[in-house]
Amino acid sequence: MPPRGTNHRSFPQGFVHVALLCALTAGFGSASYMASHLGFGLPLAPIWPAIVQVHGNTQLAGWIGLFIMGVSLHVVPRLSGVPLRVPGLATVIWMAMAASLVWRAIAQPLLMVGIGGPFVAVALMMSGLAQMLAVTAYVGLLIASLRASRIDPSTHPKIGPLRPLMLLSLVSWQLFGLTMGGATVLAGLRGVGLLEPGLHLLAADLFIAGVLVPVAFTFSLRLFPLYLQIEPARWNPMPFAYFYALATMLEFGARMAGHVTDTADPFVTIGAIGLALRSGAILVFIVALGLHRRRIPLGDWKPELHGAPRFGNYRPLLFGAYALLTIGALLQAVSAVTCLTGAESWLQPAGVRHAFVAGFGTMLILGVAPRMVAGLFGARGPALPALVGYTAWLSIPSSLMVTLYLSVPADSLIGVAALPLRGPLFGIAGPMMWLSLALLAANLWVTAFRSLE
Repeated sequence: MPPRGTNHRSFPQGFVHVALLCALTAGFGSASYMASHLGFGLPLAPIWPAIVQVHGNTQLAGWIGLFIMGVSLHVVPRLSGVPLRVPGLATVIWMAMAASLVWRAIAQPLLMVGIGGPFVAVALMMSGLAQMLAVTAYVGLLIASLRASRIDPSTHPKIGPLRPLMLLSLVSWQLFGLTMGGATVLAGLRGVGLLEPGLHLLAADLFIAGVLVPVAFTFSLRLFPLYLQIEPARWNPMPFAYFYALATMLEFGARMAGHVTDTADPFVTIGAIGLALRSGAILVFIVALGLHRRRIPLGDWKPELHGAPRFGNYRPLLFGAYALLTIGALLQAVSAVTCLTGAESWLQPAGVRHAFVAGFGTMLILGVAPRMVAGLFGARGPALPALVGYTAWLSIPSSLMVTLYLSVPADSLIGVAALPLRGPLFGIAGPMMWLSLALLAANLWVTAFRSLE
């Protein structure tokens, strides 16, 4: 083994480039298509159900997932002091995930309308296998790095207490890859263009709760004091990390048991309890993060070197991300309470998912990537810092419109009150989100090109 802390590989840029391409095509590209057709009452194509599932998988595994993979494969080995055992495997991971996403985006809609025959079915099976391969290799690399490290709460007080969240994210990654990839393989074996809906939604919810939220919390605790000039957290995050991990395991353990045994009733209550506890933990974390607490910049702080002129006005994006997370946590808490009390719930789960993914996860990346990824590219800041502020004007209102539209049915009291504007606002929200991603992509690609000069 090489000496600790040496021979680290450079940042694997392929993860970021593929993530941006995914967002602009099958991710937010399909979202723009679906939102405009639903919002303005345009006719829907026969492949609509397949587009919905391809969109969901691409947003999770492609857009957000590849960003998480790339950054964690760069950061975690440096925190542990041990380089990746097989650094060349990082390239295999993003290439396998890219192949999986492309094959599925093409094969699933074609199978939905009966075009392509066995060749398309094989492509869908290969998509599932490639996804399982990419996720398993990624998890294996990080576990090997963590096992070889000496990270614990006493020697690494800044990251050691967060190990429960890191382990939860790795377990959830593996379960997501096996569930989503396995469901894709089964769809290919059956020659159908639609994955089993229960498995698809289970994998999506597991990714949101077990991967997106823990990873975002880990980075927020360590980056926000610098990025937002707030006081660092003075509390020990380990009890929260254990509580959140246990609540998540309770919720999804019950959901998986109910799916396997087909005896949903006893497990629905257990899952709702886990959901309520997890929602409460999210709300407590948001308060404890202390976004409202400011501090005086330390050292020789100059706006032109440390502020918006250099990095862009990313602060509204980070505050907007946590505002959408608060909305999502409150919505899922209401769903859990109505389930436990037996009351009729008018909230739609799609709205909660979009509050977490299109709102929280996407706006975090929009706010952090121009600064963090630019640094990982070897640049001193984004090439076009002014674009960061424009993405906030586009993404914050569009995320709110999408969450409201997908959470509130048209026949509910709120839906009826907003009916005249409900559809058109949703119709323009998709293109607005796509445009915000296009601005981020342009910013990062110009930054990457200039860093090579």
